[in-house]
Amino acid sequence: MTLFGAWVMTSAITFILGLYLFLVGINYASLLFYAVAIVRKGSARSEVDSDSARSGQNIKKYGSQQFLILIPLAILAIALVQEIKK
Repeated sequence: MTLFGAWVMTSAITFILGLYLFLVGINYASLLFYAVAIVRKGSARSEVDSDSARSGQNIKKYGSQQFLILIPLAILAIALVQEIKK
């Protein structure tokens, strides 16, 4: 492989990794908007209390849901679908 070929390959990998991280970052922005909405509504304490009351049931559910953050735009898509259904 030539030096130019190695540079192009490295640039492509860097670009793809950067794009992936940017799109995953959009997931975190969606979560931030929901957190702000919950706090403004004043229901943060009641949401935490209701989830902690049935924590045994939620461990498996939240364990599988946390991997959705790694799929680019997954949280944004889920949030949009939930808002449309309201």
